Amino acid sequence: MYSQLYLDPKYHISDLEWQVLQDIYDILEPLHAVQTLMGAEMTPMAPLYFPFYFGLITALEKKCSEPRYAYLNEVFRAAISKLKEHLDDMRFSKAVILSTIIHPALRFRWFKENWPQHHLHEAQRIILREVSD
Repeated sequence: MYSQLYLDPKYHISDLEWQVLQDIYDILEPLHAVQTLMGAEMTPMAPLYFPFYFGLITALEKKCSEPRYAYLNEVFRAAISKLKEHLDDMRFSKAVILSTIIHPALRFRWFKENWPQHHLHEAQRIILREVSD
């Protein structure tokens, strides 16, 4: 019964629809990968919040600039906007900043290489205040 239903041409997906689905998958795949990694219960993720968010934003901005995805610009813009909003919420979190600083692969070097100068001073202030207390 079900196999007959799937053979009905009115339920077939066109090549264009398959391509749109593939493009949507291309957008969602990195988001899903990061969510899967950050959802792992046995791994401390706080030090990786900033690198993950920066990486996702960069990847989405790169895809957004590709002509192939021009018709999905609104989707990209919404995703990038939401990621930046979450990033701004975490940007001055003492816990996230300090966990990034003590992570052996990241340390303060990550902030120097990735943060805007005007935010870098605030991160330094938070670190110095916490370390000196």
